[in-house]
Amino acid sequence: MNWQSTLSSTHISEPLREWLTNKGSLTKRLQEVDAEHFSINLLSEAWKPIEQEEQSLLKVTQDELVKIRQVYLCCFNQPWVFGKTLISEKLANNPELNLNKLGNNSIGSLLFAKKAVRSEFEFCLLSAKDILYQQAIMNLTVKCENLWTRRSVFTLYNQSILIYEVFLPDLVLTINK
Repeated sequence: MNWQSTLSSTHISEPLREWLTNKGSLTKRLQEVDAEHFSINLLSEAWKPIEQEEQSLLKVTQDELVKIRQVYLCCFNQPWVFGKTLISEKLANNPELNLNKLGNNSIGSLLFAKKAVRSEFEFCLLSAKDILYQQAIMNLTVKCENLWTRRSVFTLYNQSILIYEVFLPDLVLTINK
């Protein structure tokens, strides 16, 4: 995947560009769009090894397992965003945070409430060959050729959380109307 620090593509609508670059809470923004039906659907949660690039971003060693959490953030009963979160073991096991008991709750809301420090975004246009694309669309009926995603690292208690947010077709179709 080719991560970039700026959105240089001209093949992106202004509404989508604004959503991708907005530094506020994505969960809060989605709740504002659909206060009545917004939901988070937990897809999976497991301890796994991660790739070298992600180890570097999380500042963990190759021997460390991290908690990988995958969710859909849904509006109007449709997945709008696929979220993938990688959490270091120390942070996942911090009793003040209860990250092991999030279930269908938002990790983003927790991070913003705790005033975690967020890195700058990196952006990538995913295609069908990318594993993140495949994970994001696995349960979808509406598919498309490419998906925009962003990632950032939150730091809390000197530990890191890496969050990928993939903007799904239903969100893109709705905001571009």
